[in-house]
Amino acid sequence: MREAAVRSQCYNNLRQFGFALHNYHDEHQAFPTGTHPQPSLVYEKRLSWYVALLPFLEEEGLYKQLDKQNPWDSTENLAVCSRSCGPNVLHCPAQANLCAEQGARPASYVAVAGVGADAALLRVDDKRAGMFGYKRRVSRKDVRDGMRMTLCFVESSRTIQSWTAGGPATVRPFDPNEQPYLGKDSPFGGLHPTEKALFSQPNVTLAARADASVLTLNNTVSPRVLEMLATINGGEIINEEF
Repeated sequence: MREAAVRSQCYNNLRQFGFALHNYHDEHQAFPTGTHPQPSLVYEKRLSWYVALLPFLEEEGLYKQLDKQNPWDSTENLAVCSRSCGPNVLHCPAQANLCAEQGARPASYVAVAGVGADAALLRVDDKRAGMFGYKRRVSRKDVRDGMRMTLCFVESSRTIQSWTAGGPATVRPFDPNEQPYLGKDSPFGGLHPTEKALFSQPNVTLAARADASVLTLNNTVSPRVLEMLATINGGEIINEEF
């Protein structure tokens, strides 16, 4: 019963991110970039896409407190996080809450960059590009594979940095060199067991599609299917029954 409640909360978190993403698009005519656009900072030091969505998660006050020109781990921004930790929606209750130790909650959800180690750096028209790049700006018209057949957020137990951190901590590709993609110690997943696996390794992963619907992925799903779902313009035909 507890696991069912935890999974339900995680499901609702992902739904909220999906709705916030589309509300952001309605206002800005594009989805947010994976890192806050601050050219003087390397991607790993910029603020994350989470920050861009704060006003659309009813966290306008927190958004205004963060200094967008400074690194996520600057004294000013760490002080903001130490006071608030961040909204509950960014944290899956199945993951340990390290707020007291780290000064900010670790992000439970990462944005999908596409396929390949360099996916976050690709142009929007590249066949391997996903919904989020470090500076790639994607609009609805760019998602030619269809919103329902494109992943935007996937839960992960491997994120150890603050939710405000840009770079690989919050934007992640499906890199063929890091298979299996889903499960404990993998790039994605590792949080939710099914009823038959409560005392063994978690074997399902929750993910949000670009249409704001939430998908439950079995960790044994084909890596090729995940790679097809990770791109916005790959041109593949995917069976809905995967």
